[in-house]
Amino acid sequence: MGRTPISAVGAPLAVLRTRHTLPAERDAFVGREEDLGELERKLGGGSRLVTLLGVAGMGKTRLAGRYAWRSLETWPGGVWFCDLSEARSPDGIASAVAEPLGVPLGRDDPMEQLGHAIAGRGRCLVILDNFEQVVAQAEQTVGRWLTRAEEARFVVTSRERLNLRGEEVQVVEPLSVESGVELLVERARRQRPGFEVAGAELEAVREVVRLVEGMPLAIELAAARLRVMTPAQLVGRMRERFRLLRGTGGGRHATLEAAIDGSWELLLPWEKGALAQCAVFEGGFTLEAAEAVLDLGAWPEAPWVVDVVQSLVDKSLLRTWVPEGAVGTVLPEVRFGMYVSLQEYARNKLEDEEAVPRRGIGAQAARTVEERHGGWFACYGRDDAIDALDRHGGVERRRALGRELENLVVACRRAMARGDDETAAATYLAAWKVLNLRGPCSAAVALGQEVLGELLRLEERALVLMALGQVHAGRMEEARVHLEAALAIHRDVDNRCFEGTVLANLGNLHLEQGRMEEARAHFEAALAIHRQVGNRRFEGDALGSLGNLHLDQGQMKEAHPYFEAALAIHREVRNRRFEGMALGNLGKLHLMEDRMEDARDALARGEELIREVDDRFGLGKLLCVRAELEHRGGDIAAARATLGEAEALAAQLAAGPDSEVGHLLVKLRRALGAP
Repeated sequence: MGRTPISAVGAPLAVLRTRHTLPAERDAFVGREEDLGELERKLGGGSRLVTLLGVAGMGKTRLAGRYAWRSLETWPGGVWFCDLSEARSPDGIASAVAEPLGVPLGRDDPMEQLGHAIAGRGRCLVILDNFEQVVAQAEQTVGRWLTRAEEARFVVTSRERLNLRGEEVQVVEPLSVESGVELLVERARRQRPGFEVAGAELEAVREVVRLVEGMPLAIELAAARLRVMTPAQLVGRMRERFRLLRGTGGGRHATLEAAIDGSWELLLPWEKGALAQCAVFEGGFTLEAAEAVLDLGAWPEAPWVVDVVQSLVDKSLLRTWVPEGAVGTVLPEVRFGMYVSLQEYARNKLEDEEAVPRRGIGAQAARTVEERHGGWFACYGRDDAIDALDRHGGVERRRALGRELENLVVACRRAMARGDDETAAATYLAAWKVLNLRGPCSAAVALGQEVLGELLRLEERALVLMALGQVHAGRMEEARVHLEAALAIHRDVDNRCFEGTVLANLGNLHLEQGRMEEARAHFEAALAIHRQVGNRRFEGDALGSLGNLHLDQGQMKEAHPYFEAALAIHREVRNRRFEGMALGNLGKLHLMEDRMEDARDALARGEELIREVDDRFGLGKLLCVRAELEHRGGDIAAARATLGEAEALAAQLAAGPDSEVGHLLVKLRRALGAP
């Protein structure tokens, strides 16, 4: 004998006639057309449970509500919006769902009653808003209702997935800059009717959206400030993010900080500690970095760091992405990070003694975490780590190092602030390696000068001086002063290997300035030292420099054996970058000998290697030689195209007219009659 649906027993007539309990939309819905379309496709394609997943303030509730309003006619059994923000237990869930459904709960199992009530509505939509604090109850609530009510569909908004069978997750991402600007302007007009932006003001509005990383709640709170501030003033004050982005209407999302507070309070103590410590990273981090930097020793019961990081990802407090161009043997490298507002919040917690109910948080703890962060990234600046970047297989190491540039710079500055010369120098050298090859060189010079002003230990000063001498950006005299100071220190501490390296760099400066005899003396002295200490890599470098010296003097026959010997050594030590440059030198030599096919072959092989290791300065030089080859071969169109690529690269690197690439470009422009 069939049972009468519980929804029909004792339910008020007004509720039975109501087709929805959706909250009114108080303002215009902006953007998210793709998200709405994806949600429609999921629910229309057979998905019975879709979880809108995202961090607080990302607009999950508005998205669910807009979809529901737009699709009311699709649900003959009605749309039932259930706010679970106050629920903390199964009873709390039952009450929050029973009220909008109009179901008076009796003494029987409330989940069973609600399952029958939902099934009695037929094809209906149930929206369960703010499910994150009751995720542990998902199976005994939503799981049971899915089994009972086969025609019903469920949309859940949560900061954590439910992990139920059949669940489809739709991640709610930040708004694009264009949609964010549209939202900010629309909300600002509610504060200031007729509000319009153009020109510099429009760019300031764009910058506000970028600074809050497209988070809708932050954009709406920023728009409220435009009642008393200009967009430019708002940009200037964004450093005071949590004080600035504060609403006046109350409610759980009245402030950005309050929105994030809700997520923080749901964390276990060690998850709070881990999230706070993650704030020391800039530009994201790898799992290996997290294992090195995060210390959960204050909580003996805490699981493995990897599990805690995974939990923070599952709770939408850490986001993940695969960097462009990342490769791996099995899976691509995954990076972790936080939205900037979350990072600022977590940093405040890291420095707050009361934030976590055990030791491991506070000003001293924050310094200790920064020291671990600096120690991890200082490893990238060791000689063996830097040398490995140019060897066979070093391309991914180089790309990985490039992805850590923000971490390297912040670690360097923190080390300077606490007087840690060793870490400051090592992290600078790793950052310099990135900037020296990819640009802009002006950033490498500026940071190096900043470091130099703080360092006290001679060995570290010498390393930074040597780096500054190599990335001179056309400032020859300044570079010479740096290199000579580094040379004096290396001689005082009897570091023969670095003495030879500095001598070779001084030789290159003399060569660029046309002082051939001084260049020869420095190259030969460097070669003798590298042979004496057995440094094959730099022996090959010195041989290549001597080859260039002969080539610049038109002594092609004499240059040839130096280039061949250098190429053999770089292949022997498997240094891909220097092998590519040696092939480029041979290509230049063959071009001067009118051996066009040999030149073309050597340049092509050299360019392939240089592109592989992402040495953009080296590529700029090879492109200039290739353009000259194309010009001499009569292919003016190809030469102009290659010149354009080299000029774009020089602009990206900020290579000035006095740099080596700059000189080559001037020569090419003249030859091609380019302006």
